[in-house]
Amino acid sequence: IFPTRLHLFLKNQLVRLIIKNADRIISANPCITERMKEQYLRPEKIETISQGYDEEDFETDVPQRSELFTIGYLGTFSPDCNPEPFLFALKSLIDNRLISKDRIKLLHVGLSVAINWDNLIERYELKEVVELRGYLPHKEALKQMGKVSLFLLVTSEDPAIFPAKIFEYLPFKKPILGVVPKESQVGKMISEMRPGMVISPKDYSGIKEALLFYYKEHAKGNLSVGINKENMKIYERRFLTEKLASVFDKTI
Repeated sequence: IFPTRLHLFLKNQLVRLIIKNADRIISANPCITERMKEQYLRPEKIETISQGYDEEDFETDVPQRSELFTIGYLGTFSPDCNPEPFLFALKSLIDNRLISKDRIKLLHVGLSVAINWDNLIERYELKEVVELRGYLPHKEALKQMGKVSLFLLVTSEDPAIFPAKIFEYLPFKKPILGVVPKESQVGKMISEMRPGMVISPKDYSGIKEALLFYYKEHAKGNLSVGINKENMKIYERRFLTEKLASVFDKTI
């Protein structure tokens, strides 16, 4: 990330200067908060306010259940958010005739950066399965996600990474397949709230088992999750705004 050690040193010095002079520091996730407390030793200044969602964005008509098992991914694929372990698992299930190509679809709403998405699709022989919608306005992107049966989430190996798309997925109350490190913040969140499964990107057999499980549950009409609404409320932006207002009150 930094071209030289000098750049890294200057960045760290700048962060120390900001923390020293700031009345309050707001972090986006607990992992970053803990790192800052350990490095800069001013825990009383640091508050965690996560990203979240607006309930109004999801007040749309619920589409009727489709016979087609549709997996949705909202966002960007990149070397850090690599879809290849999932594609490998999907191709293996199709090759072994455990999943039929004409009964499954991967819907990607978003972009791909620094990876050749078309080549990956061709290499894994998934051209008939993958539907690329590209970048869409937020409202239209959520409308497309409302049609899916299962959400896919992939992240890098950095446990501090907390992709905002998890907050776009949760309000739909549909299963989430997290191909993410189990010790990551988003992995812990999925495990605690139980909207789906967390499988390590290196666990190819685990990804296959999870995908096949959801495929079969969809075929039986049993694909649902029981997310606790009270647990979700803490990520609703009205609640987060109240928390931010409280930080302002303590600062003034």
